[in-house]
Amino acid sequence: MESSSSEDDLWFCHFFKNRKRKYWVHPILKQTQGEFHLLIKKLWNYPDRFQVYFRMSVVQFDMLLAKPKPEDH
Repeated sequence: MESSSSEDDLWFCHFFKNRKRKYWVHPILKQTQGEFHLLIKKLWNYPDRFQVYFRMSVVQFDMLLAKPKPEDH
């Protein structure tokens, strides 16, 4: 049996209505001036937010940066 759109909407509203959050936008994202290099420095202090933003951990990011580049040869 398929659920109706209204049932899906009801579940969605119920899920987010009962969800407790400390904040909707992380404070470090509110403080940025849109400067990418400043954001990276701030995110480095919040590994969980770094993971969400880049979809990889700080360790994985460092490993990626450490890979040889064409101009290194």
